[in-house]
Amino acid sequence: MPINKYLKWTVLSGIFILPFVPFVISSSLFFPYITGKAFIFRFLVEIIFGAWAILALRDRNYRLKWSWLFLAIFAFSLIIGVANIFSENPAKSFWSNFERMEGYVTILHLLAYFVVLAGMLKAEKLWRRLWNTTIAGSVIMCFYGLLQLAGAITVTQGGTRLDGTLGNATYLAVYMLIHIFLTLFMLNHYLDLWTIKRNKTGQSFWACPALYVYIPILIMQVVIIYNTATRGSILGLIGGLFVSAILIAIFEKRNIFLKKTALGGVIAIVALVGVFLSVKNSDFVTSSPILSRFANISWNENKTQARGYVWPMALKGFTERPILGWGQESFNYIFNKNYNPAMYGQEQWFDRTHNVILDWLVAGGLLGLLGYLSIFLASFWLLWRLPEGGSALGSWSKIWQAIRSIFRRRSDDGEPTNAVGFTITERSILTGLLLGYFFHNIFVFDNLISYIFIFTIFAYIHSQEASRPMAWLHKLTDKIKMEAGLRDRLYIPVIAIVAIFAIYFFNYKPLMANLTLIDALQNQVSWPTQNISLFQKAIAYNTVGVPEIREQLIQFALNSAKDTKMPEEIKGKLYDAALAEIEKQVKATPNDARYFVFGAMLTDGFGQYVEGEKYLLKALELSPNKQSIMLELANNYLNVGRGAEAITITKKVLDLAPQNNEARLVYALTLMYGNKKAEGLQVLQSGFGTEIIDDDRLLRAYASVGEANRAVAILELRLSKNPNDVNSYTNLAYIYYGAGQKAKAIVALQKIAEIKPELKAQVEAAIKQVQTGTLK
Repeated sequence: MPINKYLKWTVLSGIFILPFVPFVISSSLFFPYITGKAFIFRFLVEIIFGAWAILALRDRNYRLKWSWLFLAIFAFSLIIGVANIFSENPAKSFWSNFERMEGYVTILHLLAYFVVLAGMLKAEKLWRRLWNTTIAGSVIMCFYGLLQLAGAITVTQGGTRLDGTLGNATYLAVYMLIHIFLTLFMLNHYLDLWTIKRNKTGQSFWACPALYVYIPILIMQVVIIYNTATRGSILGLIGGLFVSAILIAIFEKRNIFLKKTALGGVIAIVALVGVFLSVKNSDFVTSSPILSRFANISWNENKTQARGYVWPMALKGFTERPILGWGQESFNYIFNKNYNPAMYGQEQWFDRTHNVILDWLVAGGLLGLLGYLSIFLASFWLLWRLPEGGSALGSWSKIWQAIRSIFRRRSDDGEPTNAVGFTITERSILTGLLLGYFFHNIFVFDNLISYIFIFTIFAYIHSQEASRPMAWLHKLTDKIKMEAGLRDRLYIPVIAIVAIFAIYFFNYKPLMANLTLIDALQNQVSWPTQNISLFQKAIAYNTVGVPEIREQLIQFALNSAKDTKMPEEIKGKLYDAALAEIEKQVKATPNDARYFVFGAMLTDGFGQYVEGEKYLLKALELSPNKQSIMLELANNYLNVGRGAEAITITKKVLDLAPQNNEARLVYALTLMYGNKKAEGLQVLQSGFGTEIIDDDRLLRAYASVGEANRAVAILELRLSKNPNDVNSYTNLAYIYYGAGQKAKAIVALQKIAEIKPELKAQVEAAIKQVQTGTLK
């Protein structure tokens, strides 16, 4: 029927558009490399799922078949859903935030995406076309990366690590890892076809066109993944290729050339690793920004990085909620509660463990992790399972024969296969892909793009291996089909309404909130009152990103209030609006230290130090070892003249991590401002070996407590590094003037005129002010 045809092409069109989601960069959205991709993905999935559901009602050929893999994915989704219900912050567990765009809403969309692929792509030719489509997308990404490598396009993160259109080198690396294996998969497919043709025609192996298409693509992909300098991905790639090569070398029986090639690959990988280990301390390696990263890999290095601190926190958090965990997007509670003071130089608000296994252990507890692992186990089971009836072993002596039967079984065209569709080589490549991806995930966290492609792989394995229909589903849908009038008048309209609702709920509202936030951050005609209204409007959508919008409102209020021309009445409106929102946030998330800190930033920024203290004390209660909160509290006390208490706090900060030079400097500054100058100087001397440290805060402190000579010494240190630094001479003039040394102040000002003659008039005016004692 025509309607079935339209539905089919709607679904297929969406499926074949999805491989190009990685190229979406929405500069008009908050977090442009993340949010645009997520909105497009969700919208497409909602459209194709609705169209598929209607099509499946009308045509049984598009209904699901059963497999252990489908069961594993469904069970995992269900477990995480239950865990999210009991989350510390169920709203965030469901929605995530603009920075990540994950949460349970993404799991639901991935499940729907898997179902659509499993129901629609049952013909092998469709899968081949999809793989070629996504490989074509990877070629475009490669060219983009090469332009970044050549300097024609800026690397988003800065530095030399390529990040493509994904905005993150790690995201680009795993994207390339997956596509390298897919490219190998398709190259093997066409070589198999060529071998059959060659046997009939006698044509040369090297005349196969696929060699000259896929090998250059592989070379580009390897160049790009190498230049991401992402060690987990590159090691995962090498390890995955090694496993694939071993499996092919052992079990491939049909294609001797391929078997020998795989054996050569094993030897080459071993040799490559051996050579690298033998020269890792050479100048060639140590001078390379990328190779040196691999040369420095060690367990001790990992201990000193964030992972060395964060992973133990995750395990401790797991012991507190071992069954169903904390819910998605809840690691920040564990991080704050168990914060390690040795992380003083690291990110202060970790929301991921940088280990997917630990992420799911935290999010879903033991059940959640087992659900996640079961997806991979089910995939391996389907790839390597025994043929039908092969599991009925009469004795242990038959096990080896049964295992060998896997590799002896042949399909109608004479190719050795497993129970349904994969050849030995295909199975080996997909196994290497899954293992490489899994290894990569031990050191990082997943992202939407890697989710899309790995779920596509899972759906492919399911579609090739699923053999039994879901009987209950067929009975249900057949009953609906028999009652065609009811189907057309009720069920199909309900599906359409649900799809429209999903588009509105999961896309339109979050998108409008995001766009409104961007408007709120821009200069409006009625600044800043119109901006306040826009912030409130964005929050009123009550969808993803509400906490982030409130954070941005506070930052906006603090920045706007610095405008000396702004009337106090307007400043009061800014403060009241921001305070009302942060109060709502801390009420909604009473155990999240982050928002109490933002409350303190707001109140202290507007001089409301009593309220700021309350926020900071609550934040410290929730994160008792986080030095950054203690330092905020010390600053609060200094602003209200409670110097003794500020000194006590800054000393505790230093005691928590004596190697923290920043804490040492702040402690010394607090002592000096607290009328304990001698003790402050002693703290500097004992830690730095000198009292002259090039730091603006220390410079101001010396000027404030009458240590002009030491302030001058800091400026002279700066000028020894940059003799033409006008700012240093300006500060020097003010310090000399404040110390009553007018002659020296005039000399410093005259030096400015020598460096920048165009400032001569201003300098002469300043000299007259020095002479008359009116310099301000």
